[in-house]
Amino acid sequence: EPSPPRPLRPSQPDEGARMAPAPGTGIGAASTAMARGRLAHRLVGILPAIAPAQRGDAARRLGA
Repeated sequence: EPSPPRPLRPSQPDEGARMAPAPGTGIGAASTAMARGRLAHRLVGILPAIAPAQRGDAARRLGA
């Protein structure tokens, strides 16, 4: 009778197995997150002073 396959554990991946990077951790992910954060803070600081009907256009201009 053949022996059962060796169980897989995250700390001991299968021989030759390649781990994929977690989403959002690739090259440039930190700088993209920082840029989005800066834009969000800018919008929160600027949009309240703009008339509600004009906010969508203003937000698009700021994000461009």
